[in-house]
Amino acid sequence: MKQIRFNHQVEAAIAESALFALLSPLRRQQFAAHASLWRCEKEEALLREGDKAEWAWTVVTGRAKIFKCSPASRQRLLIDIIGPGEICGAVYDPANASLSFSASTMEAAIVLKFPAAELRKHADSNAPLLRALLQDACLRLRHARHMHSLSIENVAGRIVCALLYLEEKFGDDIPLTRATLAELAGTTVESAIRTTKLLSDEGFLRTARRRMQITARAGLENFVDKTNR
Repeated sequence: MKQIRFNHQVEAAIAESALFALLSPLRRQQFAAHASLWRCEKEEALLREGDKAEWAWTVVTGRAKIFKCSPASRQRLLIDIIGPGEICGAVYDPANASLSFSASTMEAAIVLKFPAAELRKHADSNAPLLRALLQDACLRLRHARHMHSLSIENVAGRIVCALLYLEEKFGDDIPLTRATLAELAGTTVESAIRTTKLLSDEGFLRTARRRMQITARAGLENFVDKTNR
């Protein structure tokens, strides 16, 4: 990880963010004084489970992932994928709380690091920013409940549910591998390949190198219903 030490690049990254656009120009300057911009390689750690929830990150370019590690099996459970403009970190955890998850980059990325307390300070006097943060928290809670509900699905159902979630996040054209899909659905790569091939044969999905494209959402939803009968 390498820090980008040009103040104008930090300010430009903040100015281009839809979230930080809710700050006034003066507030953005004040926020920039506490933020730093970093260039990361693939699989660089951003946050570690157990650390104090003092810092947060915004992805500027690239993608990051949030995950938990099983203490028993040492396996990683992929919780969410964070794209450009999204925040990674516990912005509204109580003081001295520790993180319940880890985060790392999925590919080469540029990320903005800032103190969570600094964002809270600005949100306390900025209703649109506070609403945006609350909306983000609600969406993440909905996703967490969705992930929990996957446990009652069979493997094919979990994969389809993961695809439908990724469509909400990225649109019909999903720029991810089937290995990532498998990780999100809590199954093996072999099962993801087998199921996506079946979905492709049915005309619901197209797959290519590092991409998946949903061609018939209704077909995917009906497929889940059939697998649960």
